[in-house]
Amino acid sequence: MKKEIYQKVIAEKKKAELKAAKEFIEKLVEYKKKCKQHKTYVKGVKDAIAYNEEDRIYSSYNFSQTVTGRLSCSTYVCGPKMKKGVSFHTLPRPTEDNVNIRRLMKADGGKAFVAADFSQAELRVLAQCCKDKNLIKAFTSGQDLHSFTASLVFGKKVEDVTKAERQIAKSVSFLIVYGGGPNKLAQQINKPVSYCKGIFKAYQDSFPNVFKWINLIHKSVKENGHAVSLFGRRRNLPNVNSPIKRFQFRALRQGLNFVIQSSASDLMLHSITRLCKDLKKEGIEYDLLATVHDSVELQCETKDVDRCVEIMRESLTSTADLKSYYGLDFVVPFEVDIEVGPSFGDGLEVDFDSAGSPLNTRELIAHVQNN
Repeated sequence: MKKEIYQKVIAEKKKAELKAAKEFIEKLVEYKKKCKQHKTYVKGVKDAIAYNEEDRIYSSYNFSQTVTGRLSCSTYVCGPKMKKGVSFHTLPRPTEDNVNIRRLMKADGGKAFVAADFSQAELRVLAQCCKDKNLIKAFTSGQDLHSFTASLVFGKKVEDVTKAERQIAKSVSFLIVYGGGPNKLAQQINKPVSYCKGIFKAYQDSFPNVFKWINLIHKSVKENGHAVSLFGRRRNLPNVNSPIKRFQFRALRQGLNFVIQSSASDLMLHSITRLCKDLKKEGIEYDLLATVHDSVELQCETKDVDRCVEIMRESLTSTADLKSYYGLDFVVPFEVDIEVGPSFGDGLEVDFDSAGSPLNTRELIAHVQNN
C-alpha cells in the first residue's frame, strides 16, 4: 500500500519539482556527512587533546575484530566518555572544497611524515590467484591497469581510451573483487542493465581465467563450507548451505572477497614486519604511526628521508621471502606509491629512478621544512 502511495505522489510531481527534490536530498546527505566528520575529527581531536593535556592523539589497533585478518583501527578509549583520539581508518580524504582534515595529523618537530600506499593490492592478488595472462600482462608491462582493461573491453588502443571508459573498467574490476555484477554497475554509472551486461561479457572474454577462478572458489565454498586465503587463513561460511537463496549468494560473495582481501591484508602485515627489520638494521630511527587499509604511515628524522623511502619501497614490494614461508611464488609485482610531507594530509609524491633511488629528495625535504 505504501509503495502505491509513493508511486502516486511521484507521478503527480512535475519533472522540475523532482529534480529540485533530488538536489535538496543530495545536499542534505552531504551536509549530514560533513556534520559527522566535524564532530568526529575536528571536535573529537580537540576534545582528545584537551583530555590528554598534550598535542597528541591515540588509536587502538585490533588484530581479531575482522574476519579477513585485516587490522582494524578504533578510537582509543580509557574510560566512559574518555576518548584519547580517533580512528585513522575512517579519516576522509581531501574534498573538492579543500577541506583536508588529515592535515591535523602532523609529524613531530624535525621529522617527516611518510606514507606508503600499496597500488591496486587486491587486484594484484586477484591476478596472482587466477593467473590470467592478460591481467598479469597488465601489471608486468607497466601500463595503467584500468586503461589497459578498458582497451580490451571496448576494443580500442590504450591511447584512445576515454576517461569515462577507464572509469567503467575500473568499476568492473572492483565489482568483481567484491562480488558485484551488472545491476550494481548500472547503479554506479547510470546506464541500462543490458548495457552493463555487455560490459561484463566483454570483460569475461578479455580475462577468462578470472571467471574460471571465481567458479572454482564458489565450488570450493559450496563443498567445504569455508574459504581459505593464499596464506592459509580460513573463514567458515555455513550459510552457503542455507535453504534461503540470498544467504547462499551472500556466502559465495563473502568467500570470494575473503580470499582476495585476506591475502592482501596478510601480504601487507608481512611487509610491515619486513620493513621494521630493515629500518632497524640500517639504524634509521622511526615511529610506526598507523596503517590505513592498504597503506603504512610512519615518521622519521627529516635528514633520513632519502634512505627511509628507499628502504620502504624495497621492503614493502619484496615477496621473495614468502616462498620459504608459504611456498608462494608471486608472478605479479607489487608496487607502492610513497609520499613525504609535514602531515598526513600534505604529502608530496616521491619519484624513483629505475634502480629504486629517490630523485627528488631536496624537494621533499624542502616541502617538509617549509610547510
